Amino acid sequence: MFVHPQVKEQAESLLKVADVLPGSLRWTDTNRSELAAFASYALAFPASFLALVDTYDVLKSGIPNFLAVALALQICGYRPLGIRIDSGDLSYLSLQAREILTTVEAVLGAERARGFGNLSITASNDINEEVLHSLNQHGHSITSFGIGTHLVTCLRQPALGCVYKLVEIDGTPRIKLSEDVQKITIPGRKEAYRLYLKNGEPVVDVMLQVEERPPKQGERILCRHPFISSKRAYVQPAFVERLHKLVWDGSARGVCMNADLGLMASRLRCILTIKSLVGTRSHVSLSALFNSHVLAVRILFSHSSFRADRVDHKY
Repeated sequence: MFVHPQVKEQAESLLKVADVLPGSLRWTDTNRSELAAFASYALAFPASFLALVDTYDVLKSGIPNFLAVALALQICGYRPLGIRIDSGDLSYLSLQAREILTTVEAVLGAERARGFGNLSITASNDINEEVLHSLNQHGHSITSFGIGTHLVTCLRQPALGCVYKLVEIDGTPRIKLSEDVQKITIPGRKEAYRLYLKNGEPVVDVMLQVEERPPKQGERILCRHPFISSKRAYVQPAFVERLHKLVWDGSARGVCMNADLGLMASRLRCILTIKSLVGTRSHVSLSALFNSHVLAVRILFSHSSFRADRVDHKY
């Protein structure tokens, strides 16, 4: 098989870099789809390549994949801008990233990796003045900050962060792994339901895989938190509401099922939903409802590892 001389030279460069990096920072645990995404991004924006390196693992996958693409850009006459970190210990990760980038420039020299030691390291992830103060106290190697949420909102009027995550490809479930537990996804296509008590009070929102049997009125159902095993409860709903409403069937025509998607209509639906959750007779505050129950998003109808005698709360 013919290998282009520059490609061979690039591979030898990466091997040379790997020899001087710590044992955990090698190209053995990198994610191929992340590398493909970086390559596509660099092809589309060769003059402004700044890679988000925390999709899987910053040190074991993100930065090695970034180096592979960034060094290739350098050969093609373009200079990468740097990396962005959006989760994890920003202080530690930025310092480690800077050490790696500096080492790469020192090993490969100015011709192949000119300026790598000074590439931009951008940090984001709900940064506010407290985070900035903490980073300055602990030390970091961040050159720029992406501040958005706390720039336009305040704690008394917080923002609702929503992110689309891929959970299935061609019928095969997919999961996003992250150092932040809150960013780990639950794989597979799901349906969402809201369970109500006899007095009309919503008690819990639950999610099931699409192939699972939906909850039924009057049926005793075991609900549990996806990550905190101690948060589980039996619920016997008096009413069950399916939350997913089809507004687009996926066709090229983009058919809406008689749904008003205008801003004012959407805002009104949110207001009415929040008011229905609060309830004047509710003995559970909205914050407590969300903290202890709305997050319990996985139903188990019958599971050997969750016996009735291990459940502490009943409704």
